[in-house]
Amino acid sequence: LRWGTYFLSDAVTFGSEDSSEGGSTVFRNYGLDEATITGGAQVSEWKPYRAGIYKARFVEFAERPAAPAQVFENGEPGIIARSPNEGWFRLWKPQHEPTWSFCYDPKDVYPQGWDLSQLQVHLIMMGTYFSNRYAIQRIDIPEHRIYTDGKTPDPAYNPVDGKCYRLENALELLDAPGEFYADRKAGDLYYIPLASDIAKANITANTAGALIRFNGESIEKPVHDIVLDGIRFLGGNDQVTTTNADRITIRNCRFLYAGNNAVSLETGSTNCLVTGCEIAHAGMNGVILLSAYEEPKSGPAKITTHHNTIHNNYIHHPGRLSITGCCVMLQRAANDNVISNNLLTDSPKSGVLMFSMWDRPREWAVMNNNVIKNNDIARCVTRSWDGGSFYVGATTENTVFENNRIADAWSWFNATWPQPEDRPKDDCSIDFDPGMTFNTHIRNNRAYGANADNTEFGRYEDETLLDNNYFESPVYPGFEFLNPPGDLMVNGQWEKNKRFDASKVDPAVGLTKEFPFAYPSECERPLVFPLLCGFEGTLSPFYVFRCTEGMRDAFLTKDIVREGAQAYTIDSDVSAIRYSHPTFLSKKVSVWFYDDPAKTGARCFAALRGFTATENAMVALGVDGSLSGDKYVVWESADRASPSAINRSKGWHELAFNVVNENGKGCTLTIDGQEVGRIPDFKTFMTIDLGDPSFGSDSRGLGFDSLRIE
Repeated sequence: LRWGTYFLSDAVTFGSEDSSEGGSTVFRNYGLDEATITGGAQVSEWKPYRAGIYKARFVEFAERPAAPAQVFENGEPGIIARSPNEGWFRLWKPQHEPTWSFCYDPKDVYPQGWDLSQLQVHLIMMGTYFSNRYAIQRIDIPEHRIYTDGKTPDPAYNPVDGKCYRLENALELLDAPGEFYADRKAGDLYYIPLASDIAKANITANTAGALIRFNGESIEKPVHDIVLDGIRFLGGNDQVTTTNADRITIRNCRFLYAGNNAVSLETGSTNCLVTGCEIAHAGMNGVILLSAYEEPKSGPAKITTHHNTIHNNYIHHPGRLSITGCCVMLQRAANDNVISNNLLTDSPKSGVLMFSMWDRPREWAVMNNNVIKNNDIARCVTRSWDGGSFYVGATTENTVFENNRIADAWSWFNATWPQPEDRPKDDCSIDFDPGMTFNTHIRNNRAYGANADNTEFGRYEDETLLDNNYFESPVYPGFEFLNPPGDLMVNGQWEKNKRFDASKVDPAVGLTKEFPFAYPSECERPLVFPLLCGFEGTLSPFYVFRCTEGMRDAFLTKDIVREGAQAYTIDSDVSAIRYSHPTFLSKKVSVWFYDDPAKTGARCFAALRGFTATENAMVALGVDGSLSGDKYVVWESADRASPSAINRSKGWHELAFNVVNENGKGCTLTIDGQEVGRIPDFKTFMTIDLGDPSFGSDSRGLGFDSLRIE
């Protein structure tokens, strides 16, 4: 595929007749060309509607009223018109029969004269377990009551006082840049652009289902031996799906903003491989493996999805359109699969989740012999409860969970929007719930950060075999309620002063060096201010960049320390660390940098990343041997740097950035108190990077300590 964007209104489908015999057919981008496959079409001929809103025809909305609607501006997803724009409303006085209804606070909503024909409510369900969208049938304004079409036979799912909700998809809610309203009856799109000139914006809309389908004739006659290599996917509901498929390989691809699942390996998928991919911001799950099955009356069920491998991928921020969603999910029935060497982050539910029937006889288990190993799993259970970085809600046998690293299982949603049935300690590093887990091996795993020592090993704990697992939860200032101080669990027992035996761990943890893409920016994790980090314990507020398969404790050193017990140093495993804040900041940042002028080829700096009025921006202070071997260097942007007048010298030096969001001020940069630059346009930041971004310059032994944001 040559450079360009390829629009699909329907999926390209490969069947059994397209299979390769004696080899593989490979579909890939041509050379360095970037090929993007997306759904729908470009939208043009915009006409002003009112108050910054533009209107255009998109007939697919009317032709496919049941399909999900998505809008993109310059590749960034639009947001369906909603209220509130940020946060949630609370239910009042819910009623459950014959359909769900609830009262709204008249201070929140004034629906007089609204067009209700396509209005829906996004409702948080059952504690904070999941969310659903329901059509609104009518609104009784004198009673302040909204009637929906939602109902369930299980009263546990009924809404209760204090639950959270949003209203979505009405023209009257369209009030912020980047929001859209899809009129599914008339086939019109209403949009407030991010760009000041809508004529210069590339705006697309789509209602596509899958983009690529592999759909074999039967399990006995599958589609097989086809490769997708290096292709970028944008939008669509499900981006790539397989059914009755064998030896399908998806490698080095980028999956962005799926409406539902990015990659779905479904019934009859065997020996398929997903590797080297970045999978980001899926509406629900990054990768899902599932199989239909008939529940047996006796004996084992027939499992048709098996022996698939999800290896060496970066999967992050699933659940974009829901409060749930997982990086990798195994659902219904899936045997003998391997989930290995992945970086799985920022999941509202779980990093890896196995969900199927439970309370069934052992011999009926349909989720068996799966191996989850060598993964980094960070910042899970962010928008739900009753979950874990690794979660099992199934009857399983012979599950192996080994050589994984886990950091931070904490629901910032529940911390911000506590629910009536909230269970704040049900965010776990490992959660077997309801825990029909037979012959389960949990070994050589290390968990740290929020709720690391919160675990549930199920009702068959005698068949949960624990060996060399180390769970440590430090106390974060201002968040002491998350865990008591000094908690340390080793193999399910509270211990003190017992170290993790790293010699038992496979060194190939996390992404391997063959992973082809740079790491995208990270995460949502609130911290109190001022932030003071002397690197005394875990680095869990930070994301660690590594350039080899292994990772040791050498990057936390006691040899060069400015204050406290230890500092962060660059070594062969960890070359940089990143802190990202969930909101824009205008504050002073200072960090102490340990320099050695003998490292004349080093490229090492502290960088703030944010935005100017027109573009993404970076400011940085540090050293760069390609520009100067004896002077400190100032970066005014990612591609504009110059030596300062300050000579390098061995020891500790304070690098400071004073970011002020006022006209004419911006960011002032100083080294050891001496001003070396001022960038008036740089007024906010979200990300701090410390280290050597080159993954290979002569920076080993240089380091940082005493990071402050104030």
